[in-house]
Amino acid sequence: MVQIALIVLGLFRQQRGASQQAQPKPQTYESVIRALPWEADKSGPLISACPRMRTQGSTLNDIERKSVRIGNLTAIVPTTMMTLNTHFTEAPNLYDGLPRDAKVLYFLTLLEEDQWRKITGDGLTLADCRGNQTAVMQSILPNPFKLGTATVVDQHSYTNSDSTNLQVLTDQERESVKLRVTKDISLQLPLANNQGFTGTSVREDRVKGAKVPLLIDDNGDEFGQHIKIESPNTLKKSQLDLANSRFDVKIPLKDNELPTALVARIAAATGVELYADPHYSTLSMVERGTEASARDLLQALALGVAGTYRRVGNAFVLTCDLEGVAAHQLRIAIFEDDIQKVLNERKDLWRSVIAKGNQLGKVKFSPGAYDKLTPDELANISNNDRPDNSDEKYISTATCSDAIRQAVQNFRGLNLDPSRVGVHSTTEYEFILPGGSKMPFSTGWLDSTNRFSPNPSTWHPPKPAPVSLPMSPPTSLSALVLHADSDKTARSDVDHVHELGVGELWLETQNQAVLAAAIDTATPLGIKVSLAIRPWIASKLPVTDLDQNATGDHGKAFDEKKADYLALAHFWQDNSAYAPATPDQLSPQSPEVAERWSAIESLASAKGLKGVVLLDAYPTGYAMDSSNSSGSYFYSEAVDAFLSYGYSEAQRLAYLRAEKVDPADLESDSMRVNVRLNDAWGKAWTPGQPFQKWQQTKGKWMRASMLSLVNGLAPLGKPILLGGQPAKIHLAPFEQNYLSSWAPGSDLPVSPEDYVGDETAKASDIAVVNIRYDEDLEQINRVATNLVKLLTKSGKPVVLDFSSVPLNKLDATLKTWLKK
Repeated sequence: MVQIALIVLGLFRQQRGASQQAQPKPQTYESVIRALPWEADKSGPLISACPRMRTQGSTLNDIERKSVRIGNLTAIVPTTMMTLNTHFTEAPNLYDGLPRDAKVLYFLTLLEEDQWRKITGDGLTLADCRGNQTAVMQSILPNPFKLGTATVVDQHSYTNSDSTNLQVLTDQERESVKLRVTKDISLQLPLANNQGFTGTSVREDRVKGAKVPLLIDDNGDEFGQHIKIESPNTLKKSQLDLANSRFDVKIPLKDNELPTALVARIAAATGVELYADPHYSTLSMVERGTEASARDLLQALALGVAGTYRRVGNAFVLTCDLEGVAAHQLRIAIFEDDIQKVLNERKDLWRSVIAKGNQLGKVKFSPGAYDKLTPDELANISNNDRPDNSDEKYISTATCSDAIRQAVQNFRGLNLDPSRVGVHSTTEYEFILPGGSKMPFSTGWLDSTNRFSPNPSTWHPPKPAPVSLPMSPPTSLSALVLHADSDKTARSDVDHVHELGVGELWLETQNQAVLAAAIDTATPLGIKVSLAIRPWIASKLPVTDLDQNATGDHGKAFDEKKADYLALAHFWQDNSAYAPATPDQLSPQSPEVAERWSAIESLASAKGLKGVVLLDAYPTGYAMDSSNSSGSYFYSEAVDAFLSYGYSEAQRLAYLRAEKVDPADLESDSMRVNVRLNDAWGKAWTPGQPFQKWQQTKGKWMRASMLSLVNGLAPLGKPILLGGQPAKIHLAPFEQNYLSSWAPGSDLPVSPEDYVGDETAKASDIAVVNIRYDEDLEQINRVATNLVKLLTKSGKPVVLDFSSVPLNKLDATLKTWLKK
């Protein structure tokens, strides 16, 4: 086989050399390959998946391609492949791996008086550094230092140049690049009717239509950990068994077809359910010869796109990696989210060192901006730039300079209060290229100037005012939710409710005999019993299809990762809430759902049962729609995605069949990470498979499944309560949830906001407060504070949910909260 490959390579060289001068210079990757003479009857079939890209080259080397022999087939494939490593097995390096803005802050703490004059003047070069400053400066300067060209559209946007036509600075040129720290003018624009504010900047160096240098800087590292690994292109590990004899079948070759069409033909011929990711539909196929085996073609395709075959249920998809890109994106986002908490404290510390050194006064506005400010604007900046200032002062736009009035006018489409504006500054850094050119779209932000405070901040959990516990059961307390797996526990639950003077028990159980025992015990006491069910929790294991998040986590493993997630822990402490439970649960596409719904209907048919309560009817991740505002002011997009279910194998397979893409390969369009993941697809274009459509689809599946459940319960004639499906982002529930009544023939309730707030409360019938066993007095106090607010504010009946409390801790927990 090696000898044949060498002969083929030699043939390429001879034919290329003989025909180079006679043929016109190719202009695309495909034309380079088609320009290579190939006699299939002598050399066998040939195949290549070609990116639709232009090139100045004319040889395989020029387009970074090589020839490989696979069985009787020759394939023209990329010379290298990209793999992603997002498991972060090594500890992060918080200095060598710092983002550039943090490196610059750290670097500024090392400078001496004469160096401050340079870095705030014409700029400072490597030659101006001393001692360990040199190593820090070396890490600040991109290496290699790549430049493209941008065309200015307006102050805030530009169009890219051809990314294949880049300038790379020589070592000497790179060492001549200057680092300069400047200030820029920023504006705070109040919205009308005190509805908040927006902001913008005033730049003097972005003239519409101008051609300006642009730094091309794709970070493939995260704090010293290399994520994107480039290596020689070989077959990646695959989950498709190509040794199976069904892949012996011969497949006719059809030139100019799409890779997706070729994969579909192989699927039809072999009886194996196969798909190709839509990224590869942007490639064009060169196919020479009459036929090749399905096995050889599938291997050639995998090499040709530097990808592999991933199993999804009973199907397989040609994709870039065995793990989905969504999993890689989420791991990076979680890593960044966590480390950002630590990094922010260090940046605050470095800003305080700079502030204490009284160096900020040396930082000047960008040339041409400062001398155009009016006296009122200068005074306003002086006030708003005070360290730790949070009280933005406004001035009349009538007294402003033309540049600032124009900036306000640019936002006239918003509902602004045009009469006033707040002016302050941001401290930034920029690179000055050899020859003096600036890169106006490649500046770095060091923060608002008022953030340079002598007093660094550190995070501490809030301490709410103490609440007196236990409390007397309030008049609005209508029921308790308790759990029972035996007749004895059910009777004990009824006793607890009776002793506390509460009129209703919502019993969480999966057992008809246990439910009957509770009803029999409660009826003579005048206590009503309703069935409380969490419909999606897997009542018995194993099941064929458990729901999971994008990284495949569920159940116990999910709990362990949740406990290690620093940013998540801070969020729940900041907001006085419990982290949501993450039990093993079903998805709407799980085969067990029909059996589960039937079991719930049987339980609900119990004689003497008052009604049915569906708790946690919509697990996190099943909103009606997705929203780019997700996490904008409650928590980060990483937390949102981490807590979001919906990636069960059955659901992924259903979506793959419907949309021809595995949802595991759909990047969230609102969760930004510092690593460009598109490179994992090689030179295939991103086809714009919308993440939002996936979110909407699984939300519809969930809604349809819940509707089938309540419609099945409707003939029993018993009241049904359930929470509304989130209308926008799939925010994880706080410790209080709101339930609404459902009437047969009506639509399911919807939570009108992306947060369980006042609007949701108004639209609901009852509030349920989740109370867990906890030995942390501060956590108990945080939840109690929210409960007291709810009892005094909502005007709704309230139910306390103790169903998650272990049986041996129930008595103690009830005594902590309620007086008999």
